[in-house]
Amino acid sequence: MTARQHPRPSPETVDVWSISLTPAMSSSNRSTSVLSTAEIARAERFVQPKDRQRFISARTALRGILGSYLGLPPAAISFRINAHGKPYLHPAPAPAMLQFNLSHSGDWALCAVTTAGEVGVDIERVRPRAQAYRLKVAQRFFSAHEYHAINSAGPTGIDSAFFSGWTRKEAYIKCHGKGLAIPLATFTVSIGAATPAALIQSDWNPV
Repeated sequence: MTARQHPRPSPETVDVWSISLTPAMSSSNRSTSVLSTAEIARAERFVQPKDRQRFISARTALRGILGSYLGLPPAAISFRINAHGKPYLHPAPAPAMLQFNLSHSGDWALCAVTTAGEVGVDIERVRPRAQAYRLKVAQRFFSAHEYHAINSAGPTGIDSAFFSGWTRKEAYIKCHGKGLAIPLATFTVSIGAATPAALIQSDWNPV
């Protein structure tokens, strides 16, 4: 992939790519040939082979996606990592700086690409858990407004409400590239799969 195949997003848009990490769907992304030495070393630290292969597939797909915007082969993409672990392109591409973020959970990954500024994305596999556990986590880590919204969703809506909030909060802190240095309870996001994602209030970075 040496020629640009995708125009860079306009400053008003974010391209979101869905990536399957299942062995059948990611067969073309199972080689480490395009990865950096640091990425290969990180892959080798995974204990479970399935987790190792998911990481390799996600990073290979990421390189292919970014290369398609930049007109570069996947192996030519170079990353740096900030103090909190967020990767970014280095050197920064011109003229419009391309920003990206990657998240993977289970057999799926998401990649967000934009020129609008910093971006964050999150995907979570929904594991079976008692709703009381979800509410306990929300009460401990979410804002009071978010907890009330989740608790009010009712027995059939708690799981959806919880994960809509969790993924939006994760995406927000990933966007800012500071990880859990931003306490989750210090900002409030919209709750509910049918509710557009939005930052409602933030003590850390006021709206």
